[in-house]
Amino acid sequence: MLKNMAIRTKLLTIVSITVAALLIVTILSLVTINGIFNKVKTSIFDELFWSMSMILNADRDMYQAYVAILEIANLQENSEEYDKSLQDYEENIEQVKQRMTDTKGMIEKNREIWSGTRDSENGRTIFEFFVSFERNFSEWIAESNKAIETKAISHVWDEKFEAARNDIDKMGELIELNANNQISLIEETKNNMIVQVIIIDILALVLALAISFIFLKIIANSLGQLSKAAGKIALGDIDIELDITSKDEIGKLAGDFKIMADSIKEKAEAAEKISKGYLDTDIRVRSDKDILSKSMKSIIENLKHLVDETGVLTKAASEGQLKTRGKAEKFEGGYRDIIEGINSTLDAVSEPILEIQEVLKEVSAGHLNVRVKGDYKGDYAELKNALNNTVDTLRSYIEEISRVLTEMSKGNLDVACRITIWETLCIYMKP
Repeated sequence: MLKNMAIRTKLLTIVSITVAALLIVTILSLVTINGIFNKVKTSIFDELFWSMSMILNADRDMYQAYVAILEIANLQENSEEYDKSLQDYEENIEQVKQRMTDTKGMIEKNREIWSGTRDSENGRTIFEFFVSFERNFSEWIAESNKAIETKAISHVWDEKFEAARNDIDKMGELIELNANNQISLIEETKNNMIVQVIIIDILALVLALAISFIFLKIIANSLGQLSKAAGKIALGDIDIELDITSKDEIGKLAGDFKIMADSIKEKAEAAEKISKGYLDTDIRVRSDKDILSKSMKSIIENLKHLVDETGVLTKAASEGQLKTRGKAEKFEGGYRDIIEGINSTLDAVSEPILEIQEVLKEVSAGHLNVRVKGDYKGDYAELKNALNNTVDTLRSYIEEISRVLTEMSKGNLDVACRITIWETLCIYMKP
C-alpha cells in the first residue's frame, strides 16, 4: 500500500503523523500537568486539614479544660470528682499546648507563604496570633490556677479564655483563607501553564506545518519536473529543461538526469550520422559500463569492414574478376549473411557468364553447333536469341550490381533491389 502511494501523499502522511504525535504529546502534557497540580492540591489540603484539625481539637481541649475549672470550683477538694476534674483540666491543658506547638511547627516550615496571609480586620498574620494565643493562654492558665486555689471565678478568667479562643478562631480563619489562596494560586499557575503549553504547541504546530508544506512544495515540484522529464525521455524526446538548483539528493538526481539526457542526445546524433553513412563519427565511451557506446563503436567498425569488403567485390566485378569472393568468415550474424549473399549472387552471375563465354569462344571459333547446357532462364533454341538474352541478362545484372554496390559504398544500406533474384541483397539498417 505504502509503495503505491504518491510522494505527495507520503509526505502529507508524514506531516499528519507528526501533527498527531504533537497533539498526543500536548494532551499527555496537559494530563501530566493536571495530575501534578492535583497532587500538590491534595498535599496542601492534607496539610491544611491537619492544621485545621489540630486547631479545632485544641479549641475543644481548651473548652473541656474550661468546663473542668467550672466543675472544680463547685466540688469538694480531695473528693473523687474533684480529682477527676483536676486531672481532666491538666490533661486538656497539656493537649492544647502540644497541639498548638505541632501546628506552629508545621506552619513554620512554610513561613514565607503564611506570612502573606493576613487577617482582614487587623492585618495580623497567623504567627502574630500564635504569639497572642500563647500570651492569653498562659494568662488564662494562671487565672485558672487561682480559681482552683480560691474556688472563685473572676471576670478576668473569662476574658482571657475568650481572648485565647478568639486567637484560635482567627488562626482557623487564616488557615482556611490561606488554603483558598494557595488553591487559587495553584489553579491560576496551572491554567497559565496549560495556556502556555497550548500556545507553544500551536506555534510549534503552525511552524511545523509551514516548514513541512514548504519542503513538500519544493520536493513535489522537483519530483514533478523529474517525472515529466523521465516521461519525455521515455518517448524519445531528449530536449528537457530542469529548473532544479538544490544541492541535495534531488538536485544531484536532476544533474544526473541532465547528464543522461545529454548522453542520449549525443548517441542519438551519432546514430543519425551513422544511418546517413558517416562512418567516421566519433563515439565517446563514458565508462566501462557504457554498453551502448561500445556497441555503436562496434557497429561502425563492422560497417567499415563491410564497406571495405563490398568495395573489394565491386572493384573485382568491375574489373571482370568474377572468381573473386568476399571473406564471409571475417563477419558474424547479418553482416556475414550479406557477404555470403553477395558471394551467392556472384556465383549465380558468373556461372552463366563463364558458360556463355565458353559458348561465345566456341561460336567465335566457328563451333556453331555448341549450345548452352546449363539450367538457365530463357530460350536457347535459337543461338541469336540465346546470345541476345544472355547479353541482355548479363548487362542488367551488372547494372543492378553496380547500382546496389554504389549505393552501399555511399552508406545507403537501405537498398531496394529491382531484380527479383537479387532480393537477398536488400539491406535494412535501422538506428
